[in-house]
Amino acid sequence: MPKKLAWEERAAVLRAVAGGQSMEAVSRWSGVDRVTIGRWARLSGMQVREGRVGGAEPADLGRVVSGSPGRSYRRLTLADRSLIQAALASPTPWGVRAIARELGVAASTVSREIRAHRVRHWDRLFYDAGIAHYRAVRARPRTRVGKLAGPALRAEVVSRLNAKYSPQQVAGELKRAFPDRAEMQVSHETIYQALYLQ
Repeated sequence: MPKKLAWEERAAVLRAVAGGQSMEAVSRWSGVDRVTIGRWARLSGMQVREGRVGGAEPADLGRVVSGSPGRSYRRLTLADRSLIQAALASPTPWGVRAIARELGVAASTVSREIRAHRVRHWDRLFYDAGIAHYRAVRARPRTRVGKLAGPALRAEVVSRLNAKYSPQQVAGELKRAFPDRAEMQVSHETIYQALYLQ
């Protein structure tokens, strides 16, 4: 029967994988089989690359993302999550409201965070800041470069808008002017969105 690892050992393995170490390297220093590490990573919500030296899909864990404009909440940082972990693991665990007061966020934010990012280890649920932060960063939508960021297309759109064309007319004109160049075509919705954001 395999040795039953303590949560702290399993969490260290998962943090190493989330931090970018290969499952092969983690297996060497931890003594845990690569297949088991992969299973643990998937069960904890990580996106895993397969292969002999596979590991977790990379995430920019140092990136700080502010809340969306017009939203009253802020995103939790790794430091915030570390405080949550320490508060939950203290000899007298803190309540959700006490943690929220300390972080300056709503109690529902802390409650949702704990519920969403706990990891099952045998018959108990644990919260680990490093694993939670990895999962949260990976779940965030990727910021894409807007189609109008290209200077040539933007110049064409701006010149037509300055000539009093509507966004629908601009989109139609670009299709006629550049029929074989998809990078020089844009939908009227994209133009409206760019105007709204400005």
